[in-house]
Amino acid sequence: MPDTPASSHNNRSQGAKNVLFCLRLLHTLTSLGVAHLVISPGSRSTPLVMAASVLAGKNKAKTYIHPDERSAAFFALGIGKSTGIPAVLICTSGTAAANYYPAVIEAKKTSTPLIVISADRPQAVRHRMAPQTIDQSFLFGKYPLVYRESESLIDAVYDDSVADFLSADGETAKLSAELFRVSTQQAGPVHLNAGFSKPLEPSPDEFDALQEEISFILKSSVMGAMPGFKRLPKISLDLHKALSQIEHHLEKSAKPVLIIGPLNILSAPERSLEAAIRKTGIPILAESTASILPNNKNAITKEGFEFPHLEAYEQFLRQPEILEQLKPDLIIRLGFPPVSRALNDYIKSNSDVFQIALASTSEVPDPDTTADEIILLPPCSSDEAETALQAEPLSLSINKKNWVDWSGIWKEISKVYSHIRESLMENATKTDAEKKLTDGLAIRSLIKLISADSETGSPQCALFISNSFSVRDLDLFRNNTLPFSHVFHNRGASGIDGVTSTALGCTTGINGELWLMIGDISFLHDTNALLQIATLTNARLRVVLLNNSGGTIFRMLPVYNHQQIYTKYFETPQQVDFGTLCRAYGIEYRKAKTSKELTKHFEEKYDGPVIIEAITDPDSSMTERRLLWNTAP
Repeated sequence: MPDTPASSHNNRSQGAKNVLFCLRLLHTLTSLGVAHLVISPGSRSTPLVMAASVLAGKNKAKTYIHPDERSAAFFALGIGKSTGIPAVLICTSGTAAANYYPAVIEAKKTSTPLIVISADRPQAVRHRMAPQTIDQSFLFGKYPLVYRESESLIDAVYDDSVADFLSADGETAKLSAELFRVSTQQAGPVHLNAGFSKPLEPSPDEFDALQEEISFILKSSVMGAMPGFKRLPKISLDLHKALSQIEHHLEKSAKPVLIIGPLNILSAPERSLEAAIRKTGIPILAESTASILPNNKNAITKEGFEFPHLEAYEQFLRQPEILEQLKPDLIIRLGFPPVSRALNDYIKSNSDVFQIALASTSEVPDPDTTADEIILLPPCSSDEAETALQAEPLSLSINKKNWVDWSGIWKEISKVYSHIRESLMENATKTDAEKKLTDGLAIRSLIKLISADSETGSPQCALFISNSFSVRDLDLFRNNTLPFSHVFHNRGASGIDGVTSTALGCTTGINGELWLMIGDISFLHDTNALLQIATLTNARLRVVLLNNSGGTIFRMLPVYNHQQIYTKYFETPQQVDFGTLCRAYGIEYRKAKTSKELTKHFEEKYDGPVIIEAITDPDSSMTERRLLWNTAP
């Protein structure tokens, strides 16, 4: 029985109206640039799925099917992270859409484009205890940039003939354009709740006729140039004004410092400003998650200054006697708040110093309220930033000699502590081949391999770094030569949910391999990602699973001293056979217990996805971290 009597403005059935509405909706999105449709199976979303199948059959978009909405949402998030263009998430009614919530939060907090379309019952039959029905209105609270309902458009849009399918004047096309524009230009998630009456789909004969009709129109049109539809304008960025404000403060400063936290693919304003400020030679503390470290630490700028990005700050900023020498009079912060405890403590301990925080996001990047001035710019792609800067290149008229001595102090300290780190890690690798593997050695082995490949001209690889210890270890154990073309991360809500799915989504937007460095608990939190990995046999995803048998990051907390409850309730040891798990999904798997074995597996060539389990010793790993944190010259 239909939910409501099928009304009609023409001879089409309710099912045909539903599908034609969805075709018009999704076709407009693909015309604007959407290339990926991520679908979780369900009944109420049938019209959206049928429309997606038509567009996929005409090579207008690529579809992905995942039965777990939570993993599907993080997969779509990864697409947005790596391309800067939103993927479309499609699900049925009920709790299905609720599983999108963590990824929607992450998209908002990292300014990542994402379009969510949840199917629903018609409004007239909601709140009547119908099965598979919840209140989906504003389901994600304030996290979406916009929320829209589309049920009223389904009948109205068909007053037009199907020949007007490509028109941008209709309300459906305008709705699609709004969703795309807001998601890309404001950079974040948007939510459309689509109510469909039964029958949800047309009969097979009517669907075949509808496909023929639409196919004729699509063949006779030029995709991406919809009649009457103007392309969205480029983002207007006032980078020059932002730089002028920074320059004003720099001119009065004798001891400035630039700190760069996590960035994403739409953080082009921060990267442009970093490139300009770098030329002054002031000290720069850049996290790996910023993806702007020079590939060659000895590289020289056009002005003849050495790249001033500093190594080993995770070590020396933890030393009280060093902090007295490094007291600044100005702190400039770019991007999201830092991950590093050492950097955050440095920022907080200098709350009396004038601080400028700049980020391309709608949220205030100042968790400890230490910023005196906050500059927010709209996120944009590097191409848009370049367009915004073509008229007048960024430059600073600062006398670079002002900070030679100040920068020299930082560089000398950085050099000393870098040498300490390298000596400690070199001694760790000189032992026999059966030595216990540590998290730090695993990270350094991967960096060493990718660095060697880069020097031989091999295509660069990208890295996805998981939360908890992995993202912190990357900055603790790396040297300044970080060979990855980009470092992806989920540092918005900083959760461990959906990391593998997000990384897999990122593979759709990059050329070359993507290496994921992830801990065992984070990996287990997203095992349903293996369903998707098994279907994407050509995905160049290389997962390095750091198995230290539990959530050892909690050892950093005071609760670690309460051993009677710590192990059971916080570290949660696990004894999962990951090899059996991977083989159950048909995914290639390797296992390493030593550095030698791990390097061997790293050097292998893989045609598709692979999971490399590194059995690391948690006690030895913590010993290495504490040595680096607490060692003084």
